[in-house]
Amino acid sequence: FTNFMKEYSAPKPGPFVDIETGIIVGEHQGLHFWTAGQRIRLGKQGPQLGNRNSERGYIVSKDVETQTIYVCFCDHDHHPALMADTLFTNTPHWIGGRDTPSRVAESQKRSQIFGFQCDFRFQHAHRLTKCEVINRMSSNEGLEHTSRKGLAGMANWEYRDLRNRGLIVSCAEPQRALTPGQYAVFYSGEECLGSARIERVGP
Repeated sequence: FTNFMKEYSAPKPGPFVDIETGIIVGEHQGLHFWTAGQRIRLGKQGPQLGNRNSERGYIVSKDVETQTIYVCFCDHDHHPALMADTLFTNTPHWIGGRDTPSRVAESQKRSQIFGFQCDFRFQHAHRLTKCEVINRMSSNEGLEHTSRKGLAGMANWEYRDLRNRGLIVSCAEPQRALTPGQYAVFYSGEECLGSARIERVGP
């Protein structure tokens, strides 16, 4: 795949930066060759990472503006920097129509204002995991309600996506390598409810 990409795109070099120390540990030839969670190969097929060769390196995130790729090092693939339990999406597509969230919330005896519970995955090979989906909110009104206690500490700017009918998804357990651009797909039992493109990973 890398060789294929090289045939159709010009190199755009930038630094690999250790997310813990801020130190530049190597150079890459383009953000498009790398994805979150990917292991860094050493030697001729990847960056020379100085004295970190005894540890595994993994891609944490990419900064398009500076062409910087942030990496972490550990002897396993579940470094804390790779894990997240909250994601923000764009406008979802509900297979059963726009009333899907209210239908699911009603079946759980909840108000759709406060969201609903379901299962989700963001890669087809991953197992389903429980999550809480907050469907929408037109303003900050009602944040003091006891059912919304968990949201009371959020800054106002985090409601911007919801006013545009995006979603906040809170996972029951941390997920590895949640990546903007991937799609979160939601399920209720055997029913696929719909999906939404991940725009940002929390907190």
